[in-house]
Amino acid sequence: MIDLRDHVDPIRLWLIEGLVRFQSEHPTIRAEHVALYCCPWAGWISLCLDSNPQLDQNCPDFEFVEFTLYDAPGWAADYEAAEGQPTVINTRGEEQSVVDGDEGLNRLFFEFLGDLMVDRSTMTAIGAVMRPRRVGVQLLDSQFTLSWEPVWS
Repeated sequence: MIDLRDHVDPIRLWLIEGLVRFQSEHPTIRAEHVALYCCPWAGWISLCLDSNPQLDQNCPDFEFVEFTLYDAPGWAADYEAAEGQPTVINTRGEEQSVVDGDEGLNRLFFEFLGDLMVDRSTMTAIGAVMRPRRVGVQLLDSQFTLSWEPVWS
């Protein structure tokens, strides 16, 4: 069973630490697009950054692909143990069964990461480090991809 509630704060912290590290290592480059690229059935999320906002987001084409990785081997182990049909507990505590294999799991993680990226706490933390013109989420080998212009307050 994959409980996404256990990963909200660690992913947010990993994201912010990655953005701070990026600015430290690349002080002359302004990241205009920040995206999370994820393969839940393999157990990872990659932070991808580009100096140009990408309207047709494709994270593997970003200037900085896999700048830092969030490693969650338990996701892969649970997926494999459940033969591609694990139960996922979303951030509202609801159990959801994956019945469509990789793409079914991708859908649940797309919703999870999208919600995380638009969350006020996440956006406030990103805005304190940098203010990219686009943010997004993309799942590996999937139809699930979206980027948007954030609203900075």
